[in-house]
Amino acid sequence: PTLAFGSMHYNPGPGTRAAQDLNHGPHAVAAAQYFANFFVSEARRNNKRFATPEAEAAALIYNHVKVPALPQFVEAYFFHFD
Repeated sequence: PTLAFGSMHYNPGPGTRAAQDLNHGPHAVAAAQYFANFFVSEARRNNKRFATPEAEAAALIYNHVKVPALPQFVEAYFFHFD
């Protein structure tokens, strides 16, 4: 079967001008909830599981080294696949 790949990210960061200007009205909240529900429903379609809790813990992003990046990035990770 063909697997779909999608990505979305938006996080202006707390305290930034962009965060202060975000619309928090009912339509904006409904739109954000729609995308959150979509994201969760897509994630639930994945039936893969780790064999053990230890294997899951070993795969966490926090086991990798963060690389200094531009100031607007809180965390940056670079993966090299040989």
